[in-house]
Parts: sequence; C-alpha cells; structure tokens
Amino acid sequence: MTILLESAQVHYLTTVLRLNDGATVYAFDSNGTEYETKLVSSGKRSFALEIIGTSQYQGADAKREVHIGQGMTEKQRLDWAVEKMTETGVCSITPLISFGTKRIDHCSDTMTARWFRIATAACTQCGRVRVPIVSSPLKVEQWLEQLPGGTAKFMLSIDTDELFSAHAARLPLDQPVAMIIGRASGFDSHEAIAAKKLGFVPVSLGERILRTETVGVVAMSVLLTTGNEL
Repeated sequence: MTILLESAQVHYLTTVLRLNDGATVYAFDSNGTEYETKLVSSGKRSFALEIIGTSQYQGADAKREVHIGQGMTEKQRLDWAVEKMTETGVCSITPLISFGTKRIDHCSDTMTARWFRIATAACTQCGRVRVPIVSSPLKVEQWLEQLPGGTAKFMLSIDTDELFSAHAARLPLDQPVAMIIGRASGFDSHEAIAAKKLGFVPVSLGERILRTETVGVVAMSVLLTTGNEL
C-alpha cells in the first residue's frame, strides 16, 4: 500500500530533512499506530510512502486524559497555545462560545481545522502518535456533556488562593481532568458563578497574572511535575 504525499509533506521530507528516494520514514495515523514506510518517487517532485509494516514504537502520548475548554482571544495567540498544549500532552481542546466569545465567526470551523493542523505538526515534532481532538466551538454545557464520567473539573482563576498544584498532586492517574480557561480579561462574575454551579473548582497557578494563551501550557506543566506523570 502506498500513500501519495502532499506538496508540503514532500517539501519537508526532501528539502528540510534532505531525504532521498528509498529513505525509511516513520509515519503515524493520528489514532495511535506508527508505521515503518519507504519514501518512493512517483514522478517529477511527486513522492509517496510505501508502507512496510507497523513499528514497535508506542508513542509519547499522555497517560492521563486532559481536556481544555479555551476562552477566546486573538487567533495568533491561540495558535501558539494549541501547539504547546499538544506538546505537553493535552487530549482535547474545545473553544468555548459562552465564555468570552462574542463573534461566532472568530471561532469558525476554519479556525478549528487550522488548530488540528497545528496539533498534528506538534505531534510529529514531539513524538506523539495520537493527535488531540480539536472540537468545533461549543457552549460550556455542551462541552461538559462530552467529557468522561468522573472527570475532575477546574477553573483556572486569579481570584482564589487554592493552588492547582495541591489538587494535581492528589489526583489519581486514571482520573480525567478538565480545565476551563477564560478569555484575555479572565472570567467575569457571571461566568465564574456559572462555572462553579457546573462543578468547576476555582484554582490558581500562583501570584503572577498569565495571558490566556499561557494558562493552559502552565497548567499542563503542573500536571507533569506533581508526581503523576502524564
């Protein structure tokens, strides 16, 4: 079986990595399986991957399910957040309409498709073989309906002295975690009250006020360094 490569993939393999016809390439299907393949020329500047078989590599994916509900801000900032949260092990990312998003077109399907491409590239770079789920924009109530049962839910906020690290250290490794992040100005009072009623525990990442695109990355890092390795 052969898979024809797109032009961007050909450029990366032949120009950036400088691979030649016949080179061994390891490719993943985004669902957890890596394959050993051979790069084969199929015409002028046209290449394909010939599948040899599955590899023994198990991937560097997270052991814990972590789901991020992301309030919206400028798309360039969130592009960076998606890339870095993917590298630190996030399982899914969902833009939340009801927490700060006033313009629905700002979080369109085009944007989520872009996030999926960014997440895929990040997986290629960091050794993951499962690409995070990047959902279409949802209201927070719709997002909660999709989360696994027994998920620990946290609201990352500056209006509390409860440290996320203290909670993270007590979480069983097999318990999924959901974290909700506000927009650039944080949560307003109505959003904070609504999140608490939905079962989100307000927690802090420390004294510094972080940008919204930084919050998820730091929170993922806390989970990585509190004894329950992802």
